[in-house]
Amino acid sequence: MIPKLSEVIAQSDGEVTKVQELGQHDFAYPSRKKISRGTYLQFELSGTPETPQKIKEKLRLEKKVDRILIECSS
Repeated sequence: MIPKLSEVIAQSDGEVTKVQELGQHDFAYPSRKKISRGTYLQFELSGTPETPQKIKEKLRLEKKVDRILIECSS
């Protein structure tokens, strides 16, 4: 999954600088897909101001991705 997500980030005008696999964890609340657990990944990246929105739009179509959190810092 890491190579696929890195590809999505690159297609969204972003560059991955660090990837950390945080392991499997229970979700705080159940998902629409009735999934209670997931593998958490943390990507650090650089890109344009539009990059986070482009990433979210592309990942919404990805069936293996259930939740997306993007935090921006300056």
